[in-house]
This record gives sequence, structure tokens and C-alpha cells, in this order.
Amino acid sequence: MQMGDGEKMGKPKKRKEYSLKKIVLMVFACSSLLCLLLIIFVTRISMKAMRESKMETSLKATLEEVNQGFESEYNVLLRLSQTMASNGLVGEKYDAYRTAEEQYDKILEYQDFYQTLNVATWEMEDVMLGAYLIQGESREMTPEILFSTYSTKKETFQPETLSKLVDTGEVTYHSIHQSYNSVRNDNVVSMGRRTSFSDGTDAWIYLEAKSDEALMLQKRSELEKIPYVLLQLNPEKKVEYSSEKAFAKGDILELDEDGRIEQNGYEGVAKKNIYGFYTVLLLPTYEYQSEIYQWTLLTGSVIFISLAILAVVAISQIWLVSHPIKVLEKEMRHFGKGDFSEAETPVQLAEYNQLFATFNQMKAQIQELIESEQRKEKEKADLELEKLMYQINPHFLMNALNSIHWMALTNHQKEIDDYVKHLGFILSYSLGKAEQNTTLRTELKYLQYYLELQQMTHDFSSEFDIAEGEYLNTRCARFLLQPIAENAVCHNMDEFGTLWVEASEQDGIITIRIRDDGKGFEISEKMEQNAKDERKGIGLRYVQMTLKSFYGEEAEIKIESELGKGTEVTLHFPVLPA
Repeated sequence: MQMGDGEKMGKPKKRKEYSLKKIVLMVFACSSLLCLLLIIFVTRISMKAMRESKMETSLKATLEEVNQGFESEYNVLLRLSQTMASNGLVGEKYDAYRTAEEQYDKILEYQDFYQTLNVATWEMEDVMLGAYLIQGESREMTPEILFSTYSTKKETFQPETLSKLVDTGEVTYHSIHQSYNSVRNDNVVSMGRRTSFSDGTDAWIYLEAKSDEALMLQKRSELEKIPYVLLQLNPEKKVEYSSEKAFAKGDILELDEDGRIEQNGYEGVAKKNIYGFYTVLLLPTYEYQSEIYQWTLLTGSVIFISLAILAVVAISQIWLVSHPIKVLEKEMRHFGKGDFSEAETPVQLAEYNQLFATFNQMKAQIQELIESEQRKEKEKADLELEKLMYQINPHFLMNALNSIHWMALTNHQKEIDDYVKHLGFILSYSLGKAEQNTTLRTELKYLQYYLELQQMTHDFSSEFDIAEGEYLNTRCARFLLQPIAENAVCHNMDEFGTLWVEASEQDGIITIRIRDDGKGFEISEKMEQNAKDERKGIGLRYVQMTLKSFYGEEAEIKIESELGKGTEVTLHFPVLPA
């Protein structure tokens, strides 16, 4: 009984549908609006941060202030050293004092020199020490002090060992160091100038002035909580003074064209002053880049969030489009394997609902068409088998009847009775109104009777080797073996030949082997002859069609033959219930 589409598949529940186009437009509109709001927010924050970021500007301004302070201090020392040189106002007075011969004259010249020196240094309050001295033969030797404005730390007074920022041979500028004034420990900058007096004495003018730049930066660092680093570099960019251990004396710094430095975890700016050396102001990189880091972090976070939103949107849209397609592809694979069950729509969208409804309708139509074709093929095969059954061996029946006639006339023996019994069984088996299938035991009995009748007219012998078992009581197609035996007896075997019939079962597979010791043949040649002579090929075609119709694809027939040795036909088919 054929079931209707509704009975076979069942109707899915009606659920609310949404247009795919409408959903995609709505999702993208919402995600775009959200991204736009985030961009506006970040832009405003970034602009505000840029307006408020003064780190680099402040650093440059501070560096300019420090550099001007150094220039001012060195400028004071330079002017004073020019005055104290032998050709300067103070230097001439000191030279006169040195060359005076009379004691009285010396006292007067010294007073004049000292007064002139006081006038020269009146406005130079930061000058902490001035001296004329004669350098020793080596740098380690303490120089001879000819004159000094204040007492010095004689044990450590060695100006020649100080770090030199610039050394022209005539004038030397020293980096920041502690004062040689015996009563002061302030940071100072100093310089030396070579001079010669009229008596032939070569001397050095040593001057130092208090420097507040390092102390000012230290206080600013404490106030602003920012660790400033101050460096002084010579023209070769070697460190001569450093307020930070990360930069040792003699280290070489790399400056870009704009005077920026990024080294040893610090960043900053440098400026070259009028005397040829560099003043450098640095901050730790994390402080220098703090606002940039904050801005980068904020921007990166927003970009990441935006990308995440877009990724979620993209994945959801891809899933919305691809998932139903994959489900449809899976259903089509199952459909290709013979599964005609209804496919359910994975998402409730109008477009996909219509697609899956059409696909289910197509499956139902194809299922009905296949079933119809199967019925037609079965009917056609049944008709063909019935036709072939009626064509098998009509000449055999005539020969058998003729043999009975002659035996009845001539012998009057019991063989006639046996012959007639066998013939009666065969006729009953062949012309009976029963189903086409019987048991394998009955089919083998029919084959045995058939061969015994054939032995009455042909000189050959037959041997049966039947393994006893329950498989003999299983269902079997009619006339499966007789056409094979007939081909052997009538076409393959010579006089006085032998026909062997074997039957056995193993692992649910029945094997029937029928072989003879006849003349044999070439397989390809024999098939070609049977194709030309339709009458000779009826029996074999019947066997092949019967195997396929009755046992399906699990059955097979195998023919082996060799010229001069005989032919062997082997059947394999599964055990069927009785």
C-alpha cells in the first residue's frame, strides 16, 4: 500500500519566518553604528590627549633652561679668565706684583691687584674659586698654587684630572664636579686657561662657579615625580658627566638629526651649546612614552573591540548563510544513499524554508518514481524468466518420450518403470503450478534424475558429492543447475566422460560446483559463439538472470575451462531461510 506524502514524512510545525535580507541589513546597520560611536569616542579622547600631552615640549623647555644656565655660568668664567690673563686688567696687576722688586712696591702692587680682582668679581657671586697655579709634571701631581681667592682642598686639588668637555689647548671647560673650595661642597663648573707672565712663568688660571642645574633638576624630579637624568657630552658625544648610573663616563650616545636620544631604557633630547659640547636631558622610556602608551592602549583596545564585533558579525552571517547550505549538502549525500526522509530547515528564514520545502518535494517525487520503476523492472524480469522457462529443452521431452516408446516395445523391464518415475518427477517439477522457488535438496534431486535420464541416451557417468547440512533445506530457485548440466552433457563432454556435482556450505555461503572432463573451450570464443546463436545461450542467460533476481548482488557465477581438460562452473549464493 502506497503511503501519501503527509503520512510518510509528517508536516513540520509552522514557525515565524524572517527575511534573510532584512536580518542581514539590520545586523550590519547596528554593528556599523556601534563601530562609528566607538571611533567618535576614541577620536575625541585622542584629540584631548594630544592637546594635553606636553611631555616632549616640557622636556625641551627644561633642557633649554638648563643649557642657558650652563652657558651663563661658563660665560662668567670665560670673561673672568680673560681678565685674569697676563694681558688682561687683573693679569697685568698680578704680573706687576710678581715683578716688583722692593717690598713696599710689592705691597702696593698686591693691594692694587687684589682691589682690581674684587672689582672684577663684584657681580660674579657664583664664582667660588679663582687661582693661578703651575701644573706638575704629571696629572697625578698636586699643582703649585701661586694665588687663590679662597683656601683649597690641597689633598685633592688636581684640576688636570677633571673631565674635559672641550679642550682647545689654550682653554679647557670641565664638566660638573664638586668644588675645590675647602669650605664648600657645592656642585660647580670650572675652566682653565693657559697664560704666561713677563718673568717667563707659564701658569694656569683655574676658575670655578657654582652650578645649580643638577640641584634644580633633582628638586623638580621630587616635585613632579619624574626622574630626570642630566648628562654632559663632549663634542664626540662621549659622556663626561652623568647623574644616572645607567650612563657611565666614556659611554657614547647616538643622537638623531633632531637631537633625540633613545638608549639604555631612556629617551630624551640633547642640545649643543655655544662652547661645542652637549647638554642632555633624559627620562625613562616608560615615563617619556607614558601618554603615548596610554593612547596606544586605548586605541588598540577600541580597535580590538571593533574587530571583535565585526568578527562576531561576520561569523554569525557566515553561519547564517553556510550552515543551512551544509545541512542541505548533508541531506543530499544521504539522499544519494537512498535516504528519502524529510529534511528539516535548520533556521527559520523564508528563503531557506522555501528551498528545503522544494527539496523535500523533489525527494518525494523521486522516491515515487524509483518505486514505480522498480515495480516495472520486476514485472519485466518476471516475464522474461517465465518466457525463458518455457523455452528450456523442449527437445529433451520429445527424446524422453521417444525413448519410453522404444523401451516399452523391446525390453519389458523394470528400467522402464524407473525411467517413467524419473520422467514423471521431472515433468511434475517442470510443469507444476507451484512458486518458482523450491529447496536446494529438491533442486539437487531434480538434477540427479535429469542426469540419470540423460545417461539412457548418452554414454557418460555422473558423481554427486553433497555435503549433508541444514543448508539443503533452504529456499532455492528452480532450474538453477539443470541448464549448466545440460550444456556439459550436450555440448562439452565426449563419449564415456564423467560429470561431477559438488555442494557445500561455509559461513552462510553455498557453493555448487559442476565440472566435466570434456573437450573444454576458450572462454572468450565460447561467449562469442553463444552471442551469435541465441538458442545455445538461453540456458546460461537463464541461470545468470535467476541468480540476480533471486539472490541479488550477493550471488555470482564463475566459469573456468581449458582445452582438452574440461569445464568447471561454480555458483556462490547466500543461505536463505527455508
